[in-house]
Amino acid sequence: MHPFATPLGSRRVIEQIGLDRAGQFGILTNAEPGEALFIALTRLWGLDSLEARNLAGALAEGGPFAHLVRYSHTEPEGKDSGGYSVTVIG
Repeated sequence: MHPFATPLGSRRVIEQIGLDRAGQFGILTNAEPGEALFIALTRLWGLDSLEARNLAGALAEGGPFAHLVRYSHTEPEGKDSGGYSVTVIG
């Protein structure tokens, strides 16, 4: 099983590689869950807003695509408190 698909998997990988390298595969923030999702999406794809057309355009750049987007939320105490995966095909 992929480490990001297990509870606290993302956090364990971040702890192993170090916070200074975590930005190579994700966004780290201390924001509340709703704000953290907005921050992560806009930073990952350089979006001005989260309108569906902006997100779709960023993902579709370069032609046909299929993306698995994994969202994970971990409490500061280390507890995995939520997350989900979205498959985007276009």
